Amino acid sequence: LATVSPAYVAVMTVVMMLSLYWTAQFFHHFIGFVIGGCTLWYFAKDENEPIDRANRIILYTQCALTTSFGSLAKAALFIMPSQFILHVHAWLNRNFSASSLCMRCLGCCAPLGASLLHFARRFNKLSICSMAVYGRTLLRTADDQLMYYPGTLKTSQEEYTSYSLGCISTCLAGLISIIFGLCAESKELYSWPLFFCMCFYLSYFGVNIALHVYSSAVDACII
Repeated sequence: LATVSPAYVAVMTVVMMLSLYWTAQFFHHFIGFVIGGCTLWYFAKDENEPIDRANRIILYTQCALTTSFGSLAKAALFIMPSQFILHVHAWLNRNFSASSLCMRCLGCCAPLGASLLHFARRFNKLSICSMAVYGRTLLRTADDQLMYYPGTLKTSQEEYTSYSLGCISTCLAGLISIIFGLCAESKELYSWPLFFCMCFYLSYFGVNIALHVYSSAVDACII
C-alpha cells in the first residue's frame, strides 16, 4: 500500500476491511453451525437414537467445510445486516402505532421496506442450526422455518442474548486493546492509533466468536 497512489489505497483498504469482516463472520457462523446444530439435534433426535456427541461434532464440522461451505459463506455476508433490519422493524412496531407519523412515512416506502424485510427474514440467524441438522441450503431452510415455525423469528428478536454478549465482547476487547496499546505505545510511534484500532477489532471478534458458543445454543433452544 505504501507504493501505490492514495486513491488506490482507499479502495484496497475498503476491500481488506470487507475481507476481514467476512472472514470473522464466517468463523462466527461456523461455530453456530456446529454448536447450534448439535444442540438442536439433541432435542430433535429420536428417543431411541443413541447420544454420540463426539461423532456428531465431527460430522457437522465436516459438513460446514464441504457441503454447507457456500451457505455459510453467504450467511457470513448477509446475516448481520439482516439481523439489524429485523431488530429495527421490531423496535418500530413496539414503539410506534400504525397511525404515528413515523409509521406513515415508512408506509410511503412500503415496497422497498417489504423487500428488505423479506430479504432479512430469509437470512435470519436461526436458520444456521437448522441447516446443520436437516442438511439443506440456507435459503431453503429459512423458507421452511418461516412456513412451519414463524413464531421463532419473533421470539429471537425479543431475547437479548446477542446484545449482552456483544457488550461483554466490547468491554473485554477494550481492556485487551488498552493493555496492548500501553505496552506498544513507545515502539509504535505514529502508527499507534492504527495499532490500537486493529487490536480492538481483532480482540472483539476473537472474544465474540468464543462467546457465540452460548448464543448458538440459545438459538437452537428457541427453535
